[in-house]
Amino acid sequence: MALKEPWFHAFTPPGPTVTEHVPVGRVLLPSMRARGWSDAEEWAAQATATAPTLVGGSENRGGADLGPSGTKRAWARMGVNAGSLADEVPGPDYTWPRSTDPALMVKITVDQAALLQSFPPEWHITGRKTARYRQIGHATPPPVGRALGSALAEALRCPLDATDRC
Repeated sequence: MALKEPWFHAFTPPGPTVTEHVPVGRVLLPSMRARGWSDAEEWAAQATATAPTLVGGSENRGGADLGPSGTKRAWARMGVNAGSLADEVPGPDYTWPRSTDPALMVKITVDQAALLQSFPPEWHITGRKTARYRQIGHATPPPVGRALGSALAEALRCPLDATDRC
């Protein structure tokens, strides 16, 4: 956060935006079972970690993926192929191989990435798949943006001649 000198003294960083860190399986279970995937509950039960930080990727690196190699390993421990994104969630015909081979693991969609970043489900990110994912991965999660915006607004309300925090 950067502020010009007259308001710097008035800025107080916001506190945490969540009280509970929600595991990937719990966040994504409703969408994973939306098309009738019979293994959705079993998959969600083993996806007990919180999501690694999503990154938007580089224009020079190719299509969307869920991050560098260490991040991909963290996704793999939750049964997610982090090498690319799916066009849709698994359907009733998808057989979960329960494999340790990332290429055979389930992939998440752009909309699921948005849910993991705390974007409200009614928000629509436009563009093609990679462009949509990059917008999500490069964005500040909305609750964090709201908290920073509120803290900034509070600092800007402070009179310019105030010498201590407002």
